Amino acid sequence: MNKRFVWAELMTNHQGGTSEFYRALFGWQAHEKNMGEGGNYLMMTAGEAQVAGIANVPHEVPTHWASYLEVGDVDALLPRIKELGGTLLSEPFDIPEIGRAVVAKDPNGATFMPFQGAPGSAKPDFDAAPALHSVCWREVMARDTEAAVAFYTGLVGWTAEPMGPGVTMLKEGDAVVGTVREMPEMAPKDAPSHWMHYFLVEDIDQSVSKASDLGAQVLMPGMDIPEMGRFAVLSDPTGGVFAIWKNAGAGGRD
Repeated sequence: MNKRFVWAELMTNHQGGTSEFYRALFGWQAHEKNMGEGGNYLMMTAGEAQVAGIANVPHEVPTHWASYLEVGDVDALLPRIKELGGTLLSEPFDIPEIGRAVVAKDPNGATFMPFQGAPGSAKPDFDAAPALHSVCWREVMARDTEAAVAFYTGLVGWTAEPMGPGVTMLKEGDAVVGTVREMPEMAPKDAPSHWMHYFLVEDIDQSVSKASDLGAQVLMPGMDIPEMGRFAVLSDPTGGVFAIWKNAGAGGRD
């Protein structure tokens, strides 16, 4: 089976205000779902496409983006996470009609969520182009890139291929599923390792300006990557760090 990222989720204890920020920035719509003991969950959509979720977490947990990584059998993977230097932050839990997951950290401290889908649950189309204002790329920012590469390749069987100075591609077969990048020198010394989520937009500078007006902090203004595209890094008003991306060429969906 594919071992790919299948869902992005913002974990926050400011669900209402954070939802308003992303709805205003990306034009998302919020659909509330009662998750029982887990409280209300917000399913965020862009048009008809489901693009992300916003979940309530305890107040001591900082706002952050995390991704569900489909692995086939969550419980069988738990010993391997520990063997490879990862940490389990929760017991496995069931999501009614969706699947089963666990919250974990890699050896650098980046949070991710191993996940197994329920029988008959919908699967993403990995070959489809990402929808506008949805996650189009994931990159783990790591203090120790060798440890990050060893962890993910050892955990789910991905292969690694150098991409450039300080950057390594993670691949499943011929498909690139993400990258590992050295934490930038400009990052604060106490900045934790994390999975960076890139959202596809039509205009980087307009999106940066709009996010700033909505209370976001601009961590890295628009920057070009020759022949690839343009990106910027932002922090939402509650501290959730994310990036926006515009492909090179015409239109935001290329």
